[in-house]
Amino acid sequence: MPEKPVGIKPPESTLDKAFRMLFWCHRRPERSFFFRGRQFPICARCTGIFAGYFAGIALLIFWQRLPLWAVFLCMLPMIADGLLQNIWRVMSNNPRRFVTGVIFGTAFIHAIAWLLRGILWLAFKTVLGVMQWLDLMPSFRY
Repeated sequence: MPEKPVGIKPPESTLDKAFRMLFWCHRRPERSFFFRGRQFPICARCTGIFAGYFAGIALLIFWQRLPLWAVFLCMLPMIADGLLQNIWRVMSNNPRRFVTGVIFGTAFIHAIAWLLRGILWLAFKTVLGVMQWLDLMPSFRY
């Protein structure tokens, strides 16, 4: 196979650009997966987060929302791996980055579900309060 000239990058596909904008990923080759000689458009950790989004949505649809304490607990492995790697220079590997990313992505979807539930609850309570204040609520006294 002929070698690529140094400094010339192949043109990016639309999918590559979308992933880069969505994840703001560094795309380092040593931290990315390769398939048939082509580098994934995002690193191993971002690939795991992306897969975790699907796992989180599937859990919400087919099971139930994780408890809030479990959401925060599931976010800790990726945070710990990132801190170990950046502060104490403990080297991580791509499978660990992927697994912690999947766990984090799943927890992130559930955190969004909790946030949306809170916003909807607050909006509902506000509307009910305004309706009561304006005396638009029917009286339930019998």
